[in-house]
Amino acid sequence: MKIAAGLLSRGCFLALLLLTSFYCLLAYVPFTYQQVLKSELLNVLVVFSRIHIWLYWLAFGFLATTVRLKRWLLAGLALIGVVLLFRPLLPNLENNEVSYYLSLLSLVPLLAVAILDSSAGYANRAEAPLIDHPRAFSAAWQSALLLSVLYAGIATLRDGERSVAEGAVTLLWSLAYHLVFFGAFYVALNWIWAAALVFPHPQRVQFVLFHAFGAVMIWLAFRLIVFPPITFEGLRAEVYGAALGVTMSAFVAGIRLRAEPRPSRKGWVAGIVSIAVVALAGAWLAIQTARMDWNFLLQKLTVTAVWLAMFLVLYRTPLRIPAMQRSIPATLLIALAVAIGFRTLQATPLRETHLRLLDRYAGYNASFRLLRDVMAPPTAVDDEAFYRFLSQNTNISRAIQVAPAPVNLVERMEPTTAHTPNIFIFVIDSLRRDYLSPYNGKVKFTPRIGDFAHESVVMTNAFTRYGGTGLSEPSIWVGGMMLHKQYVTPFAPMNSLEKLIQASGYVPFVSRDSILSTILGKWSSGADLDASRAGMNYDFPTSLKELENRIGASPKGPYFAYTQPQNIHISVIQREKESVLPGGNYDGFYAPYASRLARMDAAFGEFIQFLKARGLYDDSIVILTADHGDSLGEEGRWGHAYTIYPEILRIPLIIHLPPAMRDRLAYDPDELAFSTDITPSLYYLLGHRPIQPNAMFGRPLFTQNRDEQKPYGRDDYLVASSYAAVYGILGSNGRRLYIADAANHRDFAFDLSSGSSPISVSDSMRSSGQEQIRKYIFGINDFYRFHPTGSGETAAVSR
Repeated sequence: MKIAAGLLSRGCFLALLLLTSFYCLLAYVPFTYQQVLKSELLNVLVVFSRIHIWLYWLAFGFLATTVRLKRWLLAGLALIGVVLLFRPLLPNLENNEVSYYLSLLSLVPLLAVAILDSSAGYANRAEAPLIDHPRAFSAAWQSALLLSVLYAGIATLRDGERSVAEGAVTLLWSLAYHLVFFGAFYVALNWIWAAALVFPHPQRVQFVLFHAFGAVMIWLAFRLIVFPPITFEGLRAEVYGAALGVTMSAFVAGIRLRAEPRPSRKGWVAGIVSIAVVALAGAWLAIQTARMDWNFLLQKLTVTAVWLAMFLVLYRTPLRIPAMQRSIPATLLIALAVAIGFRTLQATPLRETHLRLLDRYAGYNASFRLLRDVMAPPTAVDDEAFYRFLSQNTNISRAIQVAPAPVNLVERMEPTTAHTPNIFIFVIDSLRRDYLSPYNGKVKFTPRIGDFAHESVVMTNAFTRYGGTGLSEPSIWVGGMMLHKQYVTPFAPMNSLEKLIQASGYVPFVSRDSILSTILGKWSSGADLDASRAGMNYDFPTSLKELENRIGASPKGPYFAYTQPQNIHISVIQREKESVLPGGNYDGFYAPYASRLARMDAAFGEFIQFLKARGLYDDSIVILTADHGDSLGEEGRWGHAYTIYPEILRIPLIIHLPPAMRDRLAYDPDELAFSTDITPSLYYLLGHRPIQPNAMFGRPLFTQNRDEQKPYGRDDYLVASSYAAVYGILGSNGRRLYIADAANHRDFAFDLSSGSSPISVSDSMRSSGQEQIRKYIFGINDFYRFHPTGSGETAAVSR
């Protein structure tokens, strides 16, 4: 009982300090600091940071009372707890290098406990058995077979559109990948065994090598699975991954040395029950993590855990069907033959239909996707260089100081005699345009927005320049493209919309989320909407009611309002357990999303009636749009964090103009438009013109005549992810999309003229697309006076 309590206390201590280390790392990475911690995206992290000190004392007390610790270690851990009482760690973290060093320091107590445990029990390994090769071989091929079937079944449940023939093809490909992986794992175990036999005490050496191998595997898992989605790379990523691998492996080794050895269980019943438990846990985790994920991060992590659990279960209780009592050379030859056969199969050119089938299958089968990503053939040298170029210019570190470059949409902001209308900008986070009736006749749950559209200009060909709020929202305020950094400060020289608001004497009402609190200046008190709520809790009906009250209490205008509600953000929907609000018919649509949109539609209609009742509507510019769209199950994709697929780039853009203004302006609702065109359009409408025809800026959507639009026309436009090195070229007036994904080292292309049809990427398309992306990134860097250095580090360059 005492030993069990000691092992449990060690596990609790390990979990707490690992979570502490991860939290500090999230604070260090600019993307996760802004979009996860500062925006309070995950409630569990908010709660964890607030009660962290008490969790520490609980874990420390449990450890101290169940484990005999050295006095110096006991005193050191107690001192850390006292310091945390007076200066809590997690709530005070900032996005700087200190957070990185704290993420490493959080691992030190774990390493100390691991060293003490290991030194006390290392001598006991002299009698431990060596690797049982027949068992390892059986566990390898049986794991490959069972996991292939398990995840194929999960994929079938999630995607029932594949035929029997397609299911057979995908299952065979998945089995091939799994057999090669677990065959390689078996070969690695043989290498460990062979290396250990050279030494006088092979059992002890095997124990050390086995856990060193575990440390390497942990490092690789974080390097390949965890770090790319959170955009953490470079030397510091390698150091952290190595430190984490060594610490976790050493801690587990210490626990194993302290635990009493147990004989391997045998028998069908124990094996089948254990396999069933692992399979059910894997299926549950795959389904639960599928709809809230960062580039398949959570799914891939759960897959690796299920792989390990399945192999260990089958190693302890192998299914002898039949018993694989083969010699070591024979099993190694089998593994080698499988690897050669797989490489031959992988090198065989596939038809486009098969490639598309496997791409789609990877969206529903996380185990196959992870293996395919890891075992994909090497990318061409030129493409690798291009992907490195994208990475060097993406998520520029906060430690790199870049001076703001002034963004001036007009030569000078002159006072105008133009009438100043009210401006209301509603940016619905993650709003897809095919869920609105003005864009999709099948939609019956947004009648109020449909009525609003009849009185407004509906831009039918609108897109965002950034897939993700992190850069999309501030780019609206800039009125153009930005340096891929969160964020250049002070931001005011680049904030075109803020300049316009202040110069025009607007009474502002703005919901300051975590991004706007960084990029906006300090306005007069009382200007903030939703001041009592965290950004992820912004509720459109509540914000509109508050806005009505603010307008009622401020009889003198003109008014400027901006809010970005989070009602249909996928994380909010998941936090609310995908509940479907009552009322409405959402057949054919994702009901949790559609039902919330119906509620927002009703609130928006009430606000429009409020404006009309107050006599403000015909003297107001009202803009309804989105920062980006969202993936809602397309080929297994959910969310929008790291991708720029068509459903993410397409947005609604509906603009109501005062009748007197609209009647004298020229515009084309079918012309390509972007969210970055909103601010230049407002400049023009308020009499600040001409707008500078710069490739970095948006354009005015409304002008006195069509000829004024000509200087702004371009054949292609750069689009990008806000959080990853994923860039694209949108061309042919929004009918063609080429994507270069440096996060996954793949390219994609789509025909948007009729839906979102994927097309093959030809060599000429790839060459042209890469050249255009380079040109645009160089242009952005030049404009903002920034360039990467040859070493991969980054530095600001002054003109």
